[in-house]
Amino acid sequence: MAQLAIQLKQILDGNGYFISLEKIPRDPHWRDTLTRSATYTPFPEENALIFVVEQDSLWRYSAETVRAIPGMYSRLFPFGTAHLVNWFGERTESTFLGIYTWQWVGLLLLPVLLFLLYWLIYFLFFPIIRSLAHRYQVDDLTEQRSLQHTDRYLTLWLLVNVAVLLIPILQLPVRFNEWALHGLRITGWIFVMMLGLRIPGPDLCLSAESR
Repeated sequence: MAQLAIQLKQILDGNGYFISLEKIPRDPHWRDTLTRSATYTPFPEENALIFVVEQDSLWRYSAETVRAIPGMYSRLFPFGTAHLVNWFGERTESTFLGIYTWQWVGLLLLPVLLFLLYWLIYFLFFPIIRSLAHRYQVDDLTEQRSLQHTDRYLTLWLLVNVAVLLIPILQLPVRFNEWALHGLRITGWIFVMMLGLRIPGPDLCLSAESR
């Protein structure tokens, strides 16, 4: 049970689930306004699996939450990264501004990794873009640039999702994760909208078929 409690704490911190004490009901006999049951879900939109129930006049994490912890933990730390995080955590004591040395190293390496991935993905997609331009006989410079921007926005969207996966692994302070992940998800949606505006429309396809 102690191990599950540690894993739940890491899940909350990694996902940026900050529990605001001001929002917690003060009434010991509080009831959910919709279900009228003695349950409280602190993150109903982000993760409805995490909730507490009243048992013997005490509020405890529900049995459903306890059963879901291993699955949530494995999704947050895929490919065995949990063992790496715990190994670093057990062997690091020095901190700077409340952040461990290995976490600072991870923060410094993250943009380098994303930069390398950008060029790797870009060069992987670039031949596809050229193939599409050749297939649709795109000769207009504006249309060629539109396809290139499509490639770039798709690459940036993929990098944002990679960052969303990697940041929780660093186990940074929950407040940092909350703002960082929220900002990255907004950025991801912006790239999706820009990608939608840049995808060649039916006019381009029709013009290619007419040729």
